[in-house]
Amino acid sequence: MGIRLVERMQAAHVPCLALVTAEEAATCGPEFDLLHVPILRGAPPWAIELAQLPLAEYGALVAAGDDQSDNVDTLLAARRLAPSLPLLVRLDDAQLRAFVAHSVPGAEPFSAAVAATPVAVALVERLMAAQGKHPRVAHRPLAVVRGMLPRPGALFWSVFAGFLLGVLPTAAYFARQLELSYLDALYFVWVTALSVGYGDIHLRDASPVAKLVGMAVMLFGAGFTAALAGLLADWLLTRRLGGLFVRAAVAMRGHVVIFGAGTVGTAVATELQRRRVAVVVVEREQSSHGVAELRALGVPVVVGDAEADDSLRLAAVRSASVVLALTQRDATNLHLALRLGALRPPVPCVVRLQSEEISRHIEASGDFPSISTLAVTVADAAKRVETLRDARRLAMARPAKEVGD
Repeated sequence: MGIRLVERMQAAHVPCLALVTAEEAATCGPEFDLLHVPILRGAPPWAIELAQLPLAEYGALVAAGDDQSDNVDTLLAARRLAPSLPLLVRLDDAQLRAFVAHSVPGAEPFSAAVAATPVAVALVERLMAAQGKHPRVAHRPLAVVRGMLPRPGALFWSVFAGFLLGVLPTAAYFARQLELSYLDALYFVWVTALSVGYGDIHLRDASPVAKLVGMAVMLFGAGFTAALAGLLADWLLTRRLGGLFVRAAVAMRGHVVIFGAGTVGTAVATELQRRRVAVVVVEREQSSHGVAELRALGVPVVVGDAEADDSLRLAAVRSASVVLALTQRDATNLHLALRLGALRPPVPCVVRLQSEEISRHIEASGDFPSISTLAVTVADAAKRVETLRDARRLAMARPAKEVGD
């Protein structure tokens, strides 16, 4: 991130100084040399190194490291040493961004999630429009209600079929023995089997055989009730563990499927949800912070491997309008795009890529839309840096003009 930002600044003829660790100097030093950018070796929070620099003369300081806590440390050290220096800090966590923006004057956070979200949402809207679908997917409330209902499995249907095989012939028997209509006899057997008999029909004056059959129905009904209670408890437990959201996803059509509940995937899903677009998210790690955050917003989440057939089935990928492959692994995202493109009919897929080489190749081939989070984040950060520098130049020039007047 830092190297690409320096390249962007150099292309705009903005002089730069890079603060790098010893490890970064060993791996990235040659690239800085090619860019003719001086480097200063040290370690976060760079307090000693920053104290040696004339910070008042710089246009801005950018903390673009991968470690968020190091970036915050650098930010605070720079603010202590230079109260008026514009600061740009890379923060992926939304709460940290809000905290820094509120508590550190003159500091502006940036992140891949913030930069990539509008790009991803625009691609989704464009692809849906090309299919003649409105971005606000209709009947989403109905899809959610359908998803909330239990979807019986083979075991449930087997138990229920056994119940009917026991109840229907028994109702015919009691219709003859008690001289009832078949419906009244079915009602009697039903309430007896479920142990909720109202007493309006009873076996007190019936034959001994009829009483024995009634006792068998009661025993059979008790077993069915226990099985039904077990199935209901299993469904409630599955719901508690997130199975409800999986079923909600299966019931949807024309929705958007997002693979990856990292910072980018969570931000894109949140924005689509805000725009009332039906979204299903697939995430490999149940413990991911994004899973809890999305479920709290009511977004269905399937926990599973992005490359597994079961995950694609549970997310109803074949009936989706658009798929966004936003995991942190380029290979996984490319695999998904190629696989979905081979379906008949193919499912449109937007791919997130970290590799600049692969991103350029995909863009040139035009096989499917791609988002280079590195490129969009660097572009966003460079734009913010230029805005901060312009504001600083104006602030520094204003007193001189006033003195001249």
